[in-house]
Amino acid sequence: MNIENSAQRILSVNSPSPELLEKTLELMRETSWAELEQAPPCQKKKHTGFRRLAISLSAVASVMVLLIGTNTLFPAFAESLPFIGRVFETFNRGAVSDNMRDAQNSLNDYAMSAGENIVQVPAGGLGQSPVTVSVDQVYYDGVFVYAGLIMEVNGCSDTVYSNNWGKYYNVLLNGDSQVQWDEETGGSASADGFAETTANDWWQKVEDGRYISQRGFRVPEKYQNLDYLEVTLCSQGIEDGATGLTRLVNSTPFQLSFTVKKNEAIVQNIHGPLEINGITFLSAEASPAGSTFTFEVSGRYNNPLRVIRFDDGRSLGAAGAGKTAELADGGERQTWFMGGLQSDEDRKVVLGLLDKNDTDEYIAVFVLDFQKGAVEAGTPEDIKEPPYASYVCGAENVESLTDGLLVSGFEYGEEKNCLWLLTSSAYQELTVELWQDGQWVGSATTQNDGLHWSPEPYYMEYVPQSDGSWTVERLEDIPLNQYSISFDQIQGLDPAVPALVKVIDPATGEVVLEQNLEWNQPRSNDPRIVRPEIEDDITKESSDGAVSSQAG
Repeated sequence: MNIENSAQRILSVNSPSPELLEKTLELMRETSWAELEQAPPCQKKKHTGFRRLAISLSAVASVMVLLIGTNTLFPAFAESLPFIGRVFETFNRGAVSDNMRDAQNSLNDYAMSAGENIVQVPAGGLGQSPVTVSVDQVYYDGVFVYAGLIMEVNGCSDTVYSNNWGKYYNVLLNGDSQVQWDEETGGSASADGFAETTANDWWQKVEDGRYISQRGFRVPEKYQNLDYLEVTLCSQGIEDGATGLTRLVNSTPFQLSFTVKKNEAIVQNIHGPLEINGITFLSAEASPAGSTFTFEVSGRYNNPLRVIRFDDGRSLGAAGAGKTAELADGGERQTWFMGGLQSDEDRKVVLGLLDKNDTDEYIAVFVLDFQKGAVEAGTPEDIKEPPYASYVCGAENVESLTDGLLVSGFEYGEEKNCLWLLTSSAYQELTVELWQDGQWVGSATTQNDGLHWSPEPYYMEYVPQSDGSWTVERLEDIPLNQYSISFDQIQGLDPAVPALVKVIDPATGEVVLEQNLEWNQPRSNDPRIVRPEIEDDITKESSDGAVSSQAG
């Protein structure tokens, strides 16, 4: 096979300039190419010529992608993709707070098309698959940037990730590198003011061979409020983690370059400083897509626990990891990234720092009013408990179940929930719906895997006593099977209102169970609970005060 002739035909079809065509062919004729793995990582672009890539079919394809550009190499691909213009709308962040869902909807409301922007990534080795990636939608409000991505690849499971780590991973803003890889330590550091605001690099499967994802980050001040911003996403490759052992789907590093235009979303700001007991609030900013909170902690405190909530106790939702910087006095400056705030959001945000190591009391509380652009000192009473609801059916009902289905328990927290459904039958595909006051609240489907289906369940509940305490009752060796079901999206469940569960056989449309839920369990951290001396891990309080009353 004549690689040069084949490449020339492909390049000619895509009509590059004669100069570009000749440079590409000249590059391919060179005999001393470096291996692809030794290619320089994605970094600030320099006009010093073309990089050398491995002389292979994969390398040829890589060269053509880089030199021709992503908009022209595979124009038919964009026409065949589903969900064009709908990635932000379709992408599912999982079980998140109502506010995070509002932020996701805002991405879609303000989204702009990225135009045709497609990269064909050749397979990087034996057993790997070629991948096609495109940028579908973009969002830029002057502070936060999001990109909705579409990927086409065959032979993968539902669990696919981008390998956004290593020397090839980077983000370029107007050609400037925002992530610096350290070869000696094997770690990376981001530029001052830059931060990722997407918690993972998961690709959501939308149909066989097609996936969607989104990337988001806060940009440093230098790149804020520009009319246009040039963005390049550099990835190390694609991985499949379905079996627990990571499989390289494609190890070829690739880049996606696109332009974002500033939209009309409003970014609100609050400026300090305001110091309380050695904690100094510095600043906060919020747009519909995300928010940031920056404060300094005196060196006399040992990693106090931060709490950031609305004044009604509901969660803003976390949007990526926080960033810290050490201060001269041994303290640190912390910046945390949370869900967005709509421009008409009238709830205040409460920021509290809890001394969890010594006094178990709040050191400082700040109340932030974004409508007024103001911050003031608060009190621990301003920090409300997050919404929570829990139901159990009663041990006697579990013991008497011999046929049919029974909701044995349901636990709701804003960012996690679980419903347990007992049955005496074998596994069946079922749809579970949650209703309140005649309104649909959420839906989920059963899953036949080790996390969601158990032939060895147990049951646990807190039992109220006449003295106001609660004791723990537990049933073991139940001769039943159990579904564990989580709702990815629950639309504004009210813990003060009972709920109705409907279980539907999707094959026939028949409602096979309707069961009313009256919330009857305390929070797991309720001091009135009298626990046995030896306690299972599942009864211990989690970080948000909501734990499972059952498992199985």
